[in-house]
Amino acid sequence: MLDAIEDFRFGDAELTDLRDREVVDQRTLDFLADYRFDGDVWGYAEGETYFPYSPVLVVESDFAHGVILETVVLSILNHDSAVASAASRMTGAAGTRPVIEMGSRRTHDAAAVAAARAAYIAGFSSTSNLEAGRRYGVPTGGTAAHAFTLLHESEREAFEAQIASLGSGTTLLVDTYDVTEGVNTAIEVGGTSLGGVRLDSGDLVVRAERGPRAARRAGRDRDQDRRHLRPRRVRDRRAGRGAGRHLWRRDARGHRLRPPDGLDGLQARRP
Repeated sequence: MLDAIEDFRFGDAELTDLRDREVVDQRTLDFLADYRFDGDVWGYAEGETYFPYSPVLVVESDFAHGVILETVVLSILNHDSAVASAASRMTGAAGTRPVIEMGSRRTHDAAAVAAARAAYIAGFSSTSNLEAGRRYGVPTGGTAAHAFTLLHESEREAFEAQIASLGSGTTLLVDTYDVTEGVNTAIEVGGTSLGGVRLDSGDLVVRAERGPRAARRAGRDRDQDRRHLRPRRVRDRRAGRGAGRHLWRRDARGHRLRPPDGLDGLQARRP
């Protein structure tokens, strides 16, 4: 953001456009032509935690020089802080395991560079975005691409070629065709020294439940949830008499489930 403020200028193209579209008068154009921010900026150091109602950034200047920066400052702070907050949660969940930022294809190209930098500040170990590495010195890394797998006659041949080039400590991409077969093939080719596997698509919950152990665990979880679905009696506030049982329940987290249609006038109570 400080770099953006330092480089904030109105060139001939911008001034001509403002003049031709009559957005501002000549006095304002003269001011913009010579614009240089000469105030003071105060804020948190990058990576620090801030809380609601805390002044995240303070810009001290006269009104004209300060207010013109409002959009660029807020756009950078809001975007990068949102990415860093999400990245912090991810690195917290990962613990000591490294996390690589690889989101360049999910956002605008300029935002991708900023996102890679923000994620690195929040604890990511590297990024696949080489421009972020060039511009900000963020360590770069990555794995194989689906295109690389499709280039070969089979997934096995792709894995063998990657391991022959990078060694068995590499990470193999296993979801080009079928994840279960891809994992099995990766283990057969890479052996016990395989660095890791990567899933790049699909519903991870559904994939996890395909295995027998996961299926049994999911069944136990469902049984546990059912034990928490305890029936409650209800009383009709208008009639003042019992209106039946099992008309509504609570889920596993204690949240009340909506009653059936036509029972909006019923007030729940414990037996």
